[in-house]
Amino acid sequence: MGRMEPTWEAFVVVFQDKYIPPTARERLRQEFKDLKQLDMPVAEFVAVFSSLSKFAPELVATEERRCIEFEKKLKTKIMFKLVGNMIREYDHLVETATHVEISIQAEDDRLRSLRSRGQDSQGDYRQIKKSRDTYPSQSQP
Repeated sequence: MGRMEPTWEAFVVVFQDKYIPPTARERLRQEFKDLKQLDMPVAEFVAVFSSLSKFAPELVATEERRCIEFEKKLKTKIMFKLVGNMIREYDHLVETATHVEISIQAEDDRLRSLRSRGQDSQGDYRQIKKSRDTYPSQSQP
């Protein structure tokens, strides 16, 4: 009855102490501190963030700190769309970041498609300008 059940966090600490050398733990801690999303999809970034954050628990000790760390490691395009929202619930932040990533990708795909057809966000302006700039002497053999 007086026996206390160990927490998951306590187990992880004991496990790491026993099986991961201090130099490796410090290297992984530094990897977490230097982590950036770069070209990783949000889902992959979440997995890496969660895995490495275990080696820097003081940086993610609260839900708010976890969200702040996650936000500042995201791609700039995603971070700028999230930062003003002040989301401080980690699961909600991850869900929102995923949604923003999908929206940005859809917009990038749409713009790429327009450019490949010779249009940009200004419509047919470039083609109209080209036809006006063509001199008659250039178009005749």
